[in-house]
Amino acid sequence: MRRAIVALGDVVLRSRRADRRTTRARQWRFHVFTEPNPGGFVDPDLKQREDSIKDMVKSLSKKEDLAGCRAANGGGCRVEILGRGREETGAELTFGAETSKEKKAALRARLVVGEYSTELVAQSDGRILGQWGEVAGKLAKQIEKWVDTNYAKIIERRGKKSQE
Repeated sequence: MRRAIVALGDVVLRSRRADRRTTRARQWRFHVFTEPNPGGFVDPDLKQREDSIKDMVKSLSKKEDLAGCRAANGGGCRVEILGRGREETGAELTFGAETSKEKKAALRARLVVGEYSTELVAQSDGRILGQWGEVAGKLAKQIEKWVDTNYAKIIERRGKKSQE
């Protein structure tokens, strides 16, 4: 009886390892980057974009079939961080006699696969702590959804590229 349980446990472990290898082989790698400022100057905006690169790499790597990396990987899948900041939501906030426009943390990026590109925007839910990580997570979720929707087309494109 013990041998059967040990053997069964060994088979389960082997299948989990095989599943992990298969998942890694199917993983979509995205080069996450931002364009430097003209002349190579550093300013607060560039520093914020670079912080968002770290957040995006971390968020993409948490997804099962996605991975973010800072180095160009030659796979043709890229995420360019265009900017981040506080953007108006269209809602108004009233404090006593004063009214102001509501602003939330937002991250703008461009998803590029081959010649195709689309701009993505994610906004926070209004939390104060961890808002940039939250926004990067939302953007990673949009990318994951895009990959799921366009999976067949990406595979077709990769097949054509490998035949060349």
